[in-house]
Amino acid sequence: MKRIVIAAMAMSLVMGITACSDTTEDATTEEVTTEASVTDAYDESDAIRSDIVKFINEDLPSIESERNSAVAVYNSYFEDGGSDSESWVSSLESEAIVSYDSYLEKLAAFTYETSQVTELRDLYLSSAQCQRDAIMSVITGLKNGDSSFTTDTNTYIDQSKEYLTQYQELLQTLCSENNITIKNSSQTASGTDAE
Repeated sequence: MKRIVIAAMAMSLVMGITACSDTTEDATTEEVTTEASVTDAYDESDAIRSDIVKFINEDLPSIESERNSAVAVYNSYFEDGGSDSESWVSSLESEAIVSYDSYLEKLAAFTYETSQVTELRDLYLSSAQCQRDAIMSVITGLKNGDSSFTTDTNTYIDQSKEYLTQYQELLQTLCSENNITIKNSSQTASGTDAE
């Protein structure tokens, strides 16, 4: 009975991680374009534009598959009707967390010329780290038979959403200040090019 309650609680968390996942995915499926600078001089605005285009159009799409792989393993339990939680926990540990750790390592390694885009990356990284922590909380709770893990998991999900909101606000501000247009694309970001 305890396992059923814990499994039901885990299933209730899918909405939070999936919602957070969908929001993060939207952030990586944007394309940015820049307008030509009025002067020929290379200034901080040019550097910010260059860094944002690199981050959004090149770097994030280059690691998107690892994050998507981790989220797919997480979601597989719910798609299969949630019948085998032990197998799911094993897959989360051996596949999802490994993919997420690789994703986080690569995301953290991206470097930019400007502090503004480094801050943008750091906010995105913090959001992703909280998502990973939420998955670890589910693993730990299910392995230990501790139903209180949902509180920690929900806290991580809320933190992830807050970081993502801050990321989106900063992105909008930087784009507005530096003549950058964000185009939401139906294509994946890896299928788009910056102009």
